[in-house]
Amino acid sequence: MNLNPDPQFIQAIKANIAYWQQRLDAWSGRASPTFEYPNLVRAIEYGLGLAETQLAAAQLVRYSHPMIEQRGYWQSWLPLLNRAIMACSESSLLLHCQLLICRGRLFRLTQQLPVALADHEIAENIARQLSADITLVEAQFNLSEDYRLTRQYKQAETYGQVALKTLERLDNTNRW
Repeated sequence: MNLNPDPQFIQAIKANIAYWQQRLDAWSGRASPTFEYPNLVRAIEYGLGLAETQLAAAQLVRYSHPMIEQRGYWQSWLPLLNRAIMACSESSLLLHCQLLICRGRLFRLTQQLPVALADHEIAENIARQLSADITLVEAQFNLSEDYRLTRQYKQAETYGQVALKTLERLDNTNRW
């Protein structure tokens, strides 16, 4: 049994991931009536299944997440998001952190607030270790929202203020 995939198959998976990246770029900021969710999922699943394409597939998960969130595919997206988080946990800590933020948002949207808080706290710690200011702000903003929804208003205000102060010290080109 040959466990090494054919190089042409790997290239086809890479091309499919690139195709979806381009499609998402074209849709950026506007709704697409022809969004093909099952095909996007299939491209990501194949990409996450190969060591050679895992990171690119995980990046596609991150990039496509806002559209998925907006369209309400939360429950079906979660297993793919979990796979992407695992796939990049060692190869890209920043992407891992960003995907944790995405997953925390989904947990918050589905009223799983303790799990959302946990993901966002982990993401905040990773972003702080990496000195990734924009990702840190995103984590802190999401923590503020998590705490607000759990009616812990003092923590919500604290995280919101910290996120605003970080944004104020960044130049405009780096704003989230």
